Amino acid sequence: MHEIQQRYEHLLIEGVPQEDARGVLPQNILTSIIMGCNYRSLWEMASQRLCYQSQEEFRDFMIIVKDIVGNEVSHTLAGELKPSCMHNGFCSWGGKLDRSCQLQRKYPIKVGV
Repeated sequence: MHEIQQRYEHLLIEGVPQEDARGVLPQNILTSIIMGCNYRSLWEMASQRLCYQSQEEFRDFMIIVKDIVGNEVSHTLAGELKPSCMHNGFCSWGGKLDRSCQLQRKYPIKVGV
């Protein structure tokens, strides 16, 4: 546990975001997930979690969910699961971008959102 703590602190010193650095802590344990929700909730979740500003593991999870929807439910419904900027036509992060967004050139930040 002492070595894990040292590695975590080293990652923070190196500038790794806290939410990513905590991946070395024992809380990130592989698990099975059983999920149930209606399409509206799934659409809202995808709008936030498919965004490039979302944590990578959340984005990876949503991509897997989207693939499952496309393979087992409907390709049409899966096609509508995308980041909110692709629905709105603008980035709703309101200038809070701290990483390079692959969609930022196409969907600029709308000030005052």
